[in-house]
Amino acid sequence: MPLVALLLLIWAVFGCAVVVMMVYGAFEHVALGDSVMAAILATGTTFLASLATFLSWRRGRRSTGER
Repeated sequence: MPLVALLLLIWAVFGCAVVVMMVYGAFEHVALGDSVMAAILATGTTFLASLATFLSWRRGRRSTGER
């Protein structure tokens, strides 16, 4: 579970980097079009999935008494 959360977080960080480059013009041909909006939504979804996975793993671990 923590590995999945970590991989999703890495994906979200790279997605953030790509979105920032798109917004600030490194990719001039896609400046805030439909593809950029889709990338922003996918990056946000990935970040939230990473957060939810990590928190559910931590809560499950805490409820079973593991440390």
